[in-house]
Amino acid sequence: MSTPIREIIQDANHRYSEAPRPQRRSKVSSPFRRSVSPGNRRSRSPGPHMVESEEPKLLSQCISILSSIIAEDCRYRLRNYSPLRPPHSLQAISLEIARFMLHIHRGESKVVSDVAFALIPAFVTFPPEMHPRLLLFFEESILRVNLVDLFDARRSGESKMGHSSECFPDVLLVTSC
Repeated sequence: MSTPIREIIQDANHRYSEAPRPQRRSKVSSPFRRSVSPGNRRSRSPGPHMVESEEPKLLSQCISILSSIIAEDCRYRLRNYSPLRPPHSLQAISLEIARFMLHIHRGESKVVSDVAFALIPAFVTFPPEMHPRLLLFFEESILRVNLVDLFDARRSGESKMGHSSECFPDVLLVTSC
C-alpha cells in the first residue's frame, strides 16, 4: 500500500515541478477581457479568477483532512501485519503527504505553520516507535528549510546594504533513535 502511494506522490511532484506555475494576476486589465456593459451578458463559465480563489480553499481542506487523519486515525494500530500492510503505514504516508505539501508550498509561511500545527497531535497519536521519525520530519522539512531560507534572506539583505555577511554556522539537530 505504501509503495503505490509513494509513487503517486513522486509522480505528482515530478509533474508539478515541470508544469509552469500560474502567474499572479496584475491589476492591469487584459485586452482580451470582455467589457461589461448593461446590454452585454456575462459568460457563466468559470474564469481564471474562480480557479485562483478555489486553490486556497482546496489547500485548507487538504490540511484539515490531514489533521483529522493524524488526530483520529493514526492512533489505531494494525493487528495483523503483512508485507502489504506494514505496522505504521498510515503514519508514514501521513508524513509523506505533509512533506509533499511543504515541498510544494515552500516559502509560504501560512501553509508551513498550518501543516506544522496539523502534525503536532502526532506526538500523542503516533506510537513511540515513530517519534524519532516524526522529530526527523520536523527537523528536515520544517526547521532546517526555514533556517536556510532565513539565512539566505539575511545574506541577500546584507549584500544589498553593502555589509559583509558573516558565516552562519550550519544548524544540525541531533536526534537519538
